[in-house]
Amino acid sequence: MGFRVGRRCTLLGIPIQATDNDVLRLETAVLLTRSGRAIRIIQNDGRLIRSTVDLTLVRLIVKARSWWQRLQLERGLTVSGLAASEEVTQSYVTRILRLAFLSPDVVKSIMSGRQPAWLDSGSLCSRDSISLDWNQQTQTFLLGRAS
Repeated sequence: MGFRVGRRCTLLGIPIQATDNDVLRLETAVLLTRSGRAIRIIQNDGRLIRSTVDLTLVRLIVKARSWWQRLQLERGLTVSGLAASEEVTQSYVTRILRLAFLSPDVVKSIMSGRQPAWLDSGSLCSRDSISLDWNQQTQTFLLGRAS
């Protein structure tokens, strides 16, 4: 990316010491990744250039906590009963319920849109993807790359 130094100095109120022909070139390595239908630019650490709250992830966390609360409060409600009432499979309910046990750091990252670009519903809901150890969750979902 290049831009004219003289124009930037004027915009910033800095005395112009460069000629109109001087160009400052900034270069940085970026990665392109597909997220749904969009292609996004991500930083080398895997985070999006601009924080973007993934409403799908937020909704899944809300659903997981709501379902967990129902299981705790409604006497006799089972996973199969919950699945029947929600008109989904037991397998789906089980995968979503795991999200009720995400570490506060992972939830905070998702809610603020600071999760890694690769972290999506598929990586969160994959079979046996959520460790009960919050430090391991942070390692897997915020510092590493889920497989």
